[in-house]
Parts: sequence; structure tokens; C-alpha cells
Amino acid sequence: MEILKKLDALAFKAIRTFAGIAMVLLTAVIIIQILARYVFKVSIGGIEETPIFLMMISVWLSAIIVAREDGHVKIDLIDLMIKNKKILYILKTVLRCLTTVVLGIYAKFALDYLISSMRLGDTTPGLGIPVWTMHSFVFISAFFMTLYYLINSIKAIKEVWEWR
Repeated sequence: MEILKKLDALAFKAIRTFAGIAMVLLTAVIIIQILARYVFKVSIGGIEETPIFLMMISVWLSAIIVAREDGHVKIDLIDLMIKNKKILYILKTVLRCLTTVVLGIYAKFALDYLISSMRLGDTTPGLGIPVWTMHSFVFISAFFMTLYYLINSIKAIKEVWEWR
């Protein structure tokens, strides 16, 4: 179990670092584009697709971070209607499990899409980057989000089970 915690910490650190690097690169590329276009009056051909890809990478990797910490945006209307804390926690656990199942299905679709994209071999028009590289971040994110929601669901089920 200890090795899994270490693997989790290592993977999480890598994801956070990579997401941070993508955001810094995104900012740098946009500043360079602005300076080139409006100060030096030149266009840097092909680079205009880079910020889009860096933003995609940042968003999908950040989604993993949010899933791990169970920090996604929630509207807690159920809290207003159900006052019994145990029933409320059980309902939230069921919803967390449902989210895990839906994310698992989405991860499967993302994997199928990635495989299809790899078979097609399309590249981006500007820089010639294989399109499947962008799709791989969608699958990686979906996989890790599913994994972290599964872990959170198991912890919640375990807590509910201990109430008996």
C-alpha cells in the first residue's frame, strides 16, 4: 500500500509540474506573438496553434488535480433539502460512485478516439504536430480522473460501511 502512495505522489507531482510548465509556455508564446505582431510587425507562421494546444494540455491536466482533491465546482442543493447527515453522506457517496462510472465510460471513449486518431495519422496544419498527441491528454486526464474518483468513492463507501 505504501508503494501505491509513493506512486500517487510521484504521478501527482509530475502532473502538477507539467501543467505548470504548460501554463508558463502558454503565457510566453502569447507574449511573443503579441510582441512580434504589434511591435515588430511580423507574423510568426504556424505558431498560432501552439497556445490552443498548451491551453488544452493545461485544462486537461488541471482536471486531474481537481479530481484528486475532489475540488470540482458543486451546487449543494441537496444539503438544503436533506438534513440527516448520514443520509446526505450516503447520497453523496452514491453520486460519487455514479460519477466514477460515467468517467470510466468517458475514458473508454477517449481511448477509442485516441486509437482512431493514431490510425488516421493526421497532423496539425501549422507545425505538423500529430493530432493524436493532443487526444492523448484527453485520455490521460480521463483515466486519472476515473482513478481518483474511484479511490474517493472507495474511501466514502468504506466510511459508510464503518457506520454499521
